[in-house]
Amino acid sequence: MSRLFRADLRRLKKSRIFWGMLLAEVLFMVMLCVSQYRSMVKWEETYTLDGVLFSVVHPPGILLAVICALFIGTEYSDGTIRNKIITGQTRGGIYFAGLFSCAAAAAAMLAVGFLTIAALGIPMFDKMEMSGAMFACLLAESILNVLVYASLYHMIAILCDRKSYTAIICMVLAFAVLAAGAWVIARLSEPEYIQGMLMTVDGVQDAMMEPNPNYLSGTLREVFYWLLDLIPYGQCLEIAQRMVVNPVRMAAISVGWILVINFAGFWCFKNKDIR
Repeated sequence: MSRLFRADLRRLKKSRIFWGMLLAEVLFMVMLCVSQYRSMVKWEETYTLDGVLFSVVHPPGILLAVICALFIGTEYSDGTIRNKIITGQTRGGIYFAGLFSCAAAAAAMLAVGFLTIAALGIPMFDKMEMSGAMFACLLAESILNVLVYASLYHMIAILCDRKSYTAIICMVLAFAVLAAGAWVIARLSEPEYIQGMLMTVDGVQDAMMEPNPNYLSGTLREVFYWLLDLIPYGQCLEIAQRMVVNPVRMAAISVGWILVINFAGFWCFKNKDIR
């Protein structure tokens, strides 16, 4: 498997798609830093590096869908996977070499994002205020999060032998996960009270606070926090906002996703008829 992995890494380094997605990550981070800096200057506020540092987890959920779909899909379209099996390579070696290559792409994306933030954010914003323990926690959660995405897209790519179908499925799934995470965080962000208007006998409107019917409370709110941790993009939002409610639970869910996805993917690939 190590030979397959090294070969995949060499192919990844030559991939224009891979370098294009890394450039997209850099551009996203540059635009974010510039936007935050302009807002800081306009409103004469003080921003710290903490506010932008872990925004690096946002782009990989979309960009990895492109990399994994086209990188693994090309092996099907070129007949490379079939040839590897014919020459005696094990399906386990093929599956996990591809997985590790996608994971390497995810790690590279995170690293490039952090380097971009460091290069621009340190001169622009005040120094980081979060503790070392918090930084380590969020970094670990970020790594696990992108590994979930890499595992998911790799599984789809290696089980679908049509590169065009693979790309479509991965992109649709990426945006579906994004929409689901955004919806859950929006529901959890509903305020407990909202401002209403009361008409007095004199015809004067008076503002008053009243309960928000959309506010989640009790068991239902806890269920939505679980959903937020279960959805990969929900995790991204928690990490980027530095508001991880339960770090242990989030990490356990990420590890669980990685194990389940790869076990299911390998089992299906082992029994797949490769044409």
